[in-house]
Amino acid sequence: MKLFFTQGDSAAFDRLTRFSAVGENAPMADVAPSIPIPNPPSGDLPDRLCTWCRVSMKKRLVGGMQFVHYTCPKCVFQHTTRLGQKPPSPAH
Repeated sequence: MKLFFTQGDSAAFDRLTRFSAVGENAPMADVAPSIPIPNPPSGDLPDRLCTWCRVSMKKRLVGGMQFVHYTCPKCVFQHTTRLGQKPPSPAH
């Protein structure tokens, strides 16, 4: 078992750490701050009872506000439903 780096190992290690440091600490280009999209109140979203516990599930919008994600607070059962109609599939 090898416990210490040899000179050849440290060169490879330096390249890896330099790469990760550049990737993580690279300056960002001029990026406009994103404008937050207000979430509609959860009262506007359809209610759902847990399939197993029959408890009212917590709900939140996901996927660009196209889906409602439900989570049971008791058994952690999850379900996702599309809001509105499914978009047409592209013609081949």
